[in-house]
Amino acid sequence: MFAHLSSEADKFDGHHRLVKQLIKVVRPTVAHIEAKKRSSAGPTEGTSRKSSESVVEEAGSGVIFERNKRFYVVTNFHVIEGAALDDIKVELDGRIHTPIRLLHDRDTDLSVISLSGADFVPARLGDSSQ
Repeated sequence: MFAHLSSEADKFDGHHRLVKQLIKVVRPTVAHIEAKKRSSAGPTEGTSRKSSESVVEEAGSGVIFERNKRFYVVTNFHVIEGAALDDIKVELDGRIHTPIRLLHDRDTDLSVISLSGADFVPARLGDSSQ
């Protein structure tokens, strides 16, 4: 019985080391994204109060890719929906970047954030035909 547990523990340790190595390779290609969204809440029915503005903070992750020597982050549209460019922050390796352009497709819930700069580590993309 203990031999079986020892064997399982060794397998677990091997998987743990593999996951740690994988994280080390992938980490530079993953972005943390924060977006501040402003929304106006109008007066409720039957009241005379003025509308007020509230700020909602949204967070998500994204993956860096390179195309024609430009760098982009792909993320979910709902993370940045309704946020202005200046209200979106992309953190990579402890550095904060402001996007220069946003592209999105509401139907697929995907957004592409264009970044300025050239010192990013893009993810290696596979070829789905292979």
